[in-house]
Amino acid sequence: MTEKRKKTLPELYARSYELIQNYYMRKGLEGLNAGKGQGKILGIIREAGEVSQKELAAKASMTPQAVSEFLKKLEAGGMITRTPDAWDKRITRITLTDKGRNAVLYRQDEAEIFSCLTPEEQEEFGGYLERVCRNTLKLTAQMQYDKDNKI
Repeated sequence: MTEKRKKTLPELYARSYELIQNYYMRKGLEGLNAGKGQGKILGIIREAGEVSQKELAAKASMTPQAVSEFLKKLEAGGMITRTPDAWDKRITRITLTDKGRNAVLYRQDEAEIFSCLTPEEQEEFGGYLERVCRNTLKLTAQMQYDKDNKI
């Protein structure tokens, strides 16, 4: 019997982020009869604000045909609108409707997910995450500086 490998901090962070996103997406889509793929599409549109079908397929790692099917269902459900591009009529721009935006709103109330931590632990955990964010930004800026100055 092999021993299970302990996950690294970045792996745990990525997995927890994925689970939290999935939880909020499912919660936002409750009662809307939308599937996981539709939730993924809605999330990408929310992040982009406005996106073409081709860009959406690339970002979702789906075929244009699959995206087209999802978009038909989302449009029929009143979640998205499709409008011709102002400059290139061959391109269709996709945006969320109010109903679509409401479906993918990320809740500000973290009580449900973080209820396994005491208020003190939540405060401490938040501090750790802020420090990791600041350090990551610093490292990223240093990488750009090194690249620009060819160090």
